[in-house]
Amino acid sequence: MSLNELQQQATNCLRENQYSEAIAIYEQCIQLHPGELFNYWYLGLALLLQGNEEEAQLTWLSVMLEPDSPEVNQKLGELINILETEAFYYDDSGNLTAAERIYWQILQQQPEHFYAYCNLGNIRTRQGDFAEAIAFYQQAIEINSHSAETFYKIANCYENKGDFFSALNYYYASLIREPENLTYRQGFLECFKYIPFDAISPELLQEIEKSFTIPGIDYQSILPVTINALQLDAEFQQVLNWAVNHQIDTLTLAYQQLRLQQIFHNSLFQAILQHTVIVGSEWEIFLTLIRRNILLDWQSEIPAKAVEIPFLLALASQCFNNEYIYAVSTAESQELINLKSDLDTRLKNNQITLSDEFIAKLATFSMYQPLHTLDGVWELLKIPENNWIFPIKTLIKSQLKDYQEEQEIKTTIKCITNQFDGVSLAVKTQYEENPYPRWLSVNLNFPQNLSSYLGYLLPQVKLPEFTEKPIKILEAGCGTGRQAIGWASLLNDPEILAIDLSASSIAYAIRKARELGIFNISFQQGDILGLSNLDRRFPIIISTGVLHHLENPVSGWKILVDLLQPLGLMKIGLYSQKARIAVNAAREFIQSQGLQNTAADMRKGRQELLQLPPDHPAKEVTEYRDFYNLSDCRDLLFHVQEHQFTLPRVADILADLGLKFVGFEFRNPQIKNNYQEMFPEDSAMTNLLFWDKFEETYPSTFGGMYNFWCQKI
Repeated sequence: MSLNELQQQATNCLRENQYSEAIAIYEQCIQLHPGELFNYWYLGLALLLQGNEEEAQLTWLSVMLEPDSPEVNQKLGELINILETEAFYYDDSGNLTAAERIYWQILQQQPEHFYAYCNLGNIRTRQGDFAEAIAFYQQAIEINSHSAETFYKIANCYENKGDFFSALNYYYASLIREPENLTYRQGFLECFKYIPFDAISPELLQEIEKSFTIPGIDYQSILPVTINALQLDAEFQQVLNWAVNHQIDTLTLAYQQLRLQQIFHNSLFQAILQHTVIVGSEWEIFLTLIRRNILLDWQSEIPAKAVEIPFLLALASQCFNNEYIYAVSTAESQELINLKSDLDTRLKNNQITLSDEFIAKLATFSMYQPLHTLDGVWELLKIPENNWIFPIKTLIKSQLKDYQEEQEIKTTIKCITNQFDGVSLAVKTQYEENPYPRWLSVNLNFPQNLSSYLGYLLPQVKLPEFTEKPIKILEAGCGTGRQAIGWASLLNDPEILAIDLSASSIAYAIRKARELGIFNISFQQGDILGLSNLDRRFPIIISTGVLHHLENPVSGWKILVDLLQPLGLMKIGLYSQKARIAVNAAREFIQSQGLQNTAADMRKGRQELLQLPPDHPAKEVTEYRDFYNLSDCRDLLFHVQEHQFTLPRVADILADLGLKFVGFEFRNPQIKNNYQEMFPEDSAMTNLLFWDKFEETYPSTFGGMYNFWCQKI
């Protein structure tokens, strides 16, 4: 047998953890070719992995010359390169014990080895030992204080420990070193969700405001901290206090006396108006009042003096973003008719100017209705884009060009199932009228294998081999595409089939995917109940927030299970019965008022809910994010079909369908920490009966949904 064949045989033994056999073969190679250093390096490696560290070191030293000779340094470099290569191999293959032994040996040979410390930190992170991981990363930083990635990893460990203050500081440190890194910025912004602030430094505030200019950031996720920052300002404190106490006359007088200009000029306030849906009853009262005053005074000089064009356009964007959910008085309705008549006449007669007065009127109208409802409005698109000032370009894009594009897309959508019956048809009608969810921006991610993502999320699960490769995903009930687009940016070259009942929702999804440069999703129209004839099987199926809207959720779930390949993974989202007590109370209240799911009734119902006393069981829904957007509010409180679940019932359904529960997906790591404290015996955190008891103690845990992963047995 040749030397190469012997070496290959020894390598195979190493890969199979057959260290004694590998040692014997390398010793044979040395006898045949005593001058081949490669065999000494790997003999020492085999001894090291067997646990004989001293013998390994003696083997390597036996071929080293005098300590300071250049040849020794060269040989040491060769040895370090081999150890690095092998450590990376074992690390990637999941043999963390072998990888750790090699990294420690690298540090024995080269104490200032930056990547050895980093990778030891990575191993501890994967094992859930975040304190020791931080210690390794800190040692790496002492060697290389410019490594933004190491600061980011420390931040990530602190976040997993629930220490968000420390996490924020390290995310900020990583961001200073690499300001354009999207991942670092997303981590930095995420921490603000969990930190109460009495003050925010100008430096942090500047980074937050800058984030609104960066594509690939979920601007809505920045809203809580930006709102918090504004509420710390004395001017905003005052007007919000007036709003909370319903001092409408005081607010109106402040507006008329031009005392609110500083608020209207605030660039951070304009940014959140334009890019988010603002949540909070006091903000709604304030903005509703300002909008009303602007409209009722549109023929006077007050709006021009009180508010400038950028704020008008920002407020118009906010009203469009929330789908005109604010209450409209009779006086406003009448004045809007007059304004529309004026604009219709000018547009039909081509009396279009780019004056501030004309733009202000367009902006004021679009605070109540989208621009595409004006007669002759498409004439605006004939004006060269460069002739418009920047803020109005944004309004024209969102209210005209995007609308036009979605109407065109709807004519091209393929239908993957034949028909929609019964409840499915009613649900389809709802989402055609109100596509859901309404979203404006999304976090884009650095692509990775599914195994890396799920390995971090569900470290206790032995993942199938297919998660290491580019993967095919079915999303059943994709809505407006937010989740599908997130998966498309998160994974390496996924192939995604995303289906939904609603053509309007799919058109929105396709437009947003194009806008974000994502083209590996096939969006098609269809009903889950019609997928039984689909001649495909998928390793990954996602269906969150969908099954509970079917007439028979288990029947629909069974169809999806049949489309899942053996050992395939499924992410499911279902409403929790315990978490939706306030929602159920609000629905009972709405029904008692005889309100229907029309836009007018939804606005009326919201106002009546806002006026309920604080101790009313339905009052809590007025704090929900979905309460402040018309489509989302309809889904929350006016849905035509909804089932709710308990965890014992979920456990029974999983057993009946041949699925194994493998773990919940949480954004807040503190939930897992609390669970481990309550149930330390469930180290895998997969006992649904324990989780049911946990939910009784922490009833808001699943306020969104039960979002969990399960696997086909």
